[in-house]
Amino acid sequence: MSSFNRIKLLASLGLAAAFSLSGLAESSTGALAAEDWPTKPIKLVVPWPPGGGVDTYGRAIVDDLSKALGQPVIVENRGGANSATGTAYVAHSEPDGYTILTNNSNGALATPAFSPEILTFDPVKDLKPIGIFAEGSPSLLWVNSELGPKNAEELIALAKSQENALSIGMSGDTSAALLSLKEVEKQLATRFLFVPYKGGGDRINALLAGDIKAILITYPLVRGQVDAGLFRPVLAFSEKRLEQFPDVPTLGDLGIKIADIQSWNLIQVPAQVPDEIVKKLAAGLEAASRGEGLAKVISAGGRAVFQGPEEAAARFEREFAELKRLVELYKSEN
Repeated sequence: MSSFNRIKLLASLGLAAAFSLSGLAESSTGALAAEDWPTKPIKLVVPWPPGGGVDTYGRAIVDDLSKALGQPVIVENRGGANSATGTAYVAHSEPDGYTILTNNSNGALATPAFSPEILTFDPVKDLKPIGIFAEGSPSLLWVNSELGPKNAEELIALAKSQENALSIGMSGDTSAALLSLKEVEKQLATRFLFVPYKGGGDRINALLAGDIKAILITYPLVRGQVDAGLFRPVLAFSEKRLEQFPDVPTLGDLGIKIADIQSWNLIQVPAQVPDEIVKKLAAGLEAASRGEGLAKVISAGGRAVFQGPEEAAARFEREFAELKRLVELYKSEN
């Protein structure tokens, strides 16, 4: 072998060794980073404006999650496009566990099912669940106590008096609630006027102002307004009457059947977050699901649960497939 070729061989071996050592160093650094995580505050992104359900539940767990993880968890609202804007931000963020997402089944499932064309991420492949930590109670139709119909009979009479007479505030224009309301609309043989808002807080304010006739939302999110006598429930979207409102009729009482779409809240992270960090986040979330913050919100309805990463992922994929089927059916009929 010539001197020149020996030099080339030694150089190539040196480069290979350097790259190998570099790879080992990076792998070791990543392992150490996951082992030491967290070493700084964690950002919890809420992909809706302040004041809505996702924001309320997210803020309810931050103190207990911070205690469990040993670092502050700071809420950041990034609303837009029915939660797709904030979700995309997290999906494309650095997969180091310091940027996490909280959403509900409406934003996590219904937005991708209704509007896949607006997404810059794959809801299954680009994100993975840390866990589901709460399940919602059935929604009710609420009216302004001073301005709205006094009961279900008056509400239905208003809805049937003419098309679009009953205006209902919605969180965006793509939601599981829309599917339920469209089915009720169909069975009542009338048309509602759906008014989209950026989030639950905006809908609540619109009902207070008398800009709309009703909103469909769970009790915990309007408890303050109900306690103050500002809102009145007129119809429960459930089969059986609710313990908190035994005098409020249900869809079941009216003989109206709708798809049973369970609402829940979860935490997600970018898909490439290391498993060691996922385990730590899951342990922290499980502790937070039993904490006082969530218990205060849940006391008005719903229940605290904990379904870990694998169980939550299986549920996510199963219910996403079913909701896509329902959306396709809805679109084919409208």
